[in-house]
Amino acid sequence: MVKNTKSFTLELLAVLLMFIVISIPISFAEQLSLVYDGNGNLISGDGKTRIYNEFNQLIRVNDSVTGKILETYIYHPTDDRILVKKTNPDATGSSFDDVSLYFNDNFIRQHIRIQGNDEIKDIYYAKDDNGIVGEVSYNTSQLNGSFALIGKKFYHNDHLGSTSVITNESGAIVEETFYDPYGAILGGGQVSRYQYEGKEFSEVT
Repeated sequence: MVKNTKSFTLELLAVLLMFIVISIPISFAEQLSLVYDGNGNLISGDGKTRIYNEFNQLIRVNDSVTGKILETYIYHPTDDRILVKKTNPDATGSSFDDVSLYFNDNFIRQHIRIQGNDEIKDIYYAKDDNGIVGEVSYNTSQLNGSFALIGKKFYHNDHLGSTSVITNESGAIVEETFYDPYGAILGGGQVSRYQYEGKEFSEVT
């Protein structure tokens, strides 16, 4: 029996796409010479240098070429929870600062300063056994100012707990996020700080 041409074409495209997705990490791995310490922590080899404390916690990420600090971390003294994460990705200087304070698992205060202009954002998360199900965020431009509601978002996670779809209060889709089998983001991933398997995503680390 002759196979339907359209069906055969779709099957061929699916096979090619799968081959491309699987081969991407292999290609990148061949180009990088990654260096790990004795505890299995990634140190360098991807353009960044990472420094860990005695508890194997990442405390600083530098640009391997310029030495510029990209991110710094401070941890709670009795557990692994991050208290502060400071990001300064602007290679031209200190015109951009992003400081996140983790008060608990459900509340983050983010202080962004861009060329002297401040924005303070409070983000509250609602969670169940499968991860984050929603967030409510407020912001202000004054250090001691009143906070105004930004909006609410609802998370729709896949079977791994990864953020798959985010909707607003009206039920409209705000963003869809797609991942490859290794967790790399193929599309989306701009709205929420939590992505694959519900873990916080960082472009630096």
